[in-house]
Amino acid sequence: MKNCLVILFMTFVITSCNNSSNRPEPNLVPFEKQEVLSTYDFRLIESTGKTINVYANQNKVVLIHYWKPTTENILEDIASIQKLYDDYKLKIEFYFITDDTQPNVRSFIEKNNLVFPNYYMGSTPPRPLKFEDSPKTYLISKTGRIVINQEGFVNWNSENVRKTIDDLIKQ
Repeated sequence: MKNCLVILFMTFVITSCNNSSNRPEPNLVPFEKQEVLSTYDFRLIESTGKTINVYANQNKVVLIHYWKPTTENILEDIASIQKLYDDYKLKIEFYFITDDTQPNVRSFIEKNNLVFPNYYMGSTPPRPLKFEDSPKTYLISKTGRIVINQEGFVNWNSENVRKTIDDLIKQ
């Protein structure tokens, strides 16, 4: 019987499903510096034309993301929030707000296989919310405290963001 030599090559690929972005994480606002919404009386318009009021969702955790599909490099940012939306849409309220045209928004969402509700401004946002530059995101506690006030591109689908949301839900 001849001697046989068997060589087995094994390749391991390690991936992280929640923190695969090279972008920094959003910064939590220290408690003593957290601003509080002046009111929840803030109207948004759905793509169907129906008006909703954020007031109905006071006492809930809310994530508001202002975005524009024409902003350079927006896809990675919006895709990371899409992952949060997929996992938390029944636990917290999400508002994706834009002032871009419906055809641009619809085309971007369809082209990139995204699924989230998109809104347009129906009234002036309450203080201290400001939507001047895209992207701009706020994570708001059940008591109206702004826990995250983030401008620019970050990794929303991180373990720290998820832990923060989970903690806010429990409060």
